[in-house]
Formats: sequence, structure tokens, C-alpha cells
Amino acid sequence: MKTRTRLLVIVFLLCACTAGTEAAPSSAPTASFASLTAQFDYDRAAPIDLLTGEAESVDGIAVRSITFASPRGGRASALLFVPAGAGPFPAVVMMPGSNQTPASFRPNALEVAKRGAIVLVADQSQTRPGHTPLFSFTAGESGEFVQTVVDVRRGVDLLAARPDVYPHRLAFWGFSHGAFIGGIVAGVDRRIASYVLQSGGGADYLRANAPQRLREPALSSYLAGIAAIDPDVYIAHAAPSAVFLQNGSLDKTYTTAGVAAWQEAASEPKKIATYQADHALDAPATADALTWLASRIGTR
Repeated sequence: MKTRTRLLVIVFLLCACTAGTEAAPSSAPTASFASLTAQFDYDRAAPIDLLTGEAESVDGIAVRSITFASPRGGRASALLFVPAGAGPFPAVVMMPGSNQTPASFRPNALEVAKRGAIVLVADQSQTRPGHTPLFSFTAGESGEFVQTVVDVRRGVDLLAARPDVYPHRLAFWGFSHGAFIGGIVAGVDRRIASYVLQSGGGADYLRANAPQRLREPALSSYLAGIAAIDPDVYIAHAAPSAVFLQNGSLDKTYTTAGVAAWQEAASEPKKIATYQADHALDAPATADALTWLASRIGTR
């Protein structure tokens, strides 16, 4: 009965949210949407408890590992890239694909840092000790998405508090699952004004694959949890932030309808580009992302 009640409440909220999106601009969220975003709330006044490792100099960029307290328990980890000079600099939060560590995004982060931005490559909560890697298709999986979003917001707190960061020139760059998380953050946190979201497709992958892994009633419970964190719902409220959606025409990770829904859901201003590439995309996509980012936050 509790599972059924929870499902009905979430379905009601999402239906109300959809209706509200049609009736009002994305910059003015409905009460129902505010109820959904409340799951990503945390105490911004709580101590960050930042711990930093020794800096390594790479092509003039200071690179170091950091950890900080997650508002949902445990510690989040990240790689921090800081250009030489006093700043202030624009800043970019980056996130790689599912179950990948921050080190996997090191080449992209270095390139952005060389162009004059401080970069924080965030981890994902399910990669930490004691957590279950994606995609487990368990009822608790949506909780991992929520914690990762909250920790990204905590990373923004960390960047915005630095005296060498322009607080109004913040961006996010996410690939695959990183794009999934970025789509949610876009509707939840107003401090980031620009989003590069590569090889994203909302919750399409999860919805398409869950029936192959789960039976009822576990399937309905799982889908209800995913509906409450579906990036398509949140990216519709990204405005006034701008989004750049990049997808490959040869990518089989998502359905064609899923990618179309993701692109359609995003609020304006948005830019959409499709490349003759698979899920990993290609060099032209990276070049376009760097150029667009420069136009938005003033990197070189």
C-alpha cells in the first residue's frame, strides 16, 4: 500500500508539473515542480570540510585531488584544476560517464583549464565505497542520482566561495551520465548559467532497460523513482541558463524518440548539434563545445 501511495503521489506531481510547464514560462516553476526540486535541498550553511591533496603542475595547471563532506553522508571526491595567475577565472564543473572516476575526464579538464577556467571534475556517489555501481535497477538507485546532484551543488558552493572565481561565470560540462546529472542540475540550481551536455538522453535508457531486469511490483516502484528524477522534467526549467545539447547520430544507447524528447524538453536558450558519431562523439563535438563555452563564460 505504501509503494502504491508513493507511486500515485509521484505520478500526480509529474502530471501537474507537465501541465504547469505548458501554462507558465520555465523561469517560473510551478508549486508541483518546486515539490520535486525539494528532494535536492541541503544545508548550504553546513561546513564543507574541504581536504586537499598535494598539487601537481601539468602544463602550467595546478592539479590536485580534493574531498569534501557530502550533505547526504560520506565524502565526495573531485579533481581540481587551477590555471596560473591570480584570477579571477570563470569556473566549470565537469562530470564523465556512468561509473567513471574524475580522472577519466582529465584530458578535457586540462584543455578547459588551459583556456583560462578553474575546473572541478566531480565524482558520482555510486562509485564510492559502500555504494552500488550503476546500473543496478534497484529501488535505491534514484537515491544515488539525488546524492550526486546535491554533491554537484556542494561543489558549486566550493567554487563560488573562492576569491579567484567569477561567481557569475559558472558552467557545467557533462558526458553521458554526466549529462543526465547536468540536466537535473539545470532545473535545480540557478548559479550555473551554461551547460554543455554531451550524449544525453534523459531517463530513456533506464526506462527502456528496466523491464528486462525487473518484474512487478519492483518494476513499477523503480519507474516511479526514476520519474521523479527524470532529467527531461528538470531541463525544461533550465531558463534563463543556456544549454548546448550534443548527440551522435550513430549512438545506440538511447532510442530516437528518447533523444528527441530530451532535445525538445530543454528550455530556450538552447543549441542542438548532431554529429556523425557514436556515443563517444568526436573531435568536432569537443571543438564546438569549447567554442560555445568560450562565448558563454569568456574562456579562450
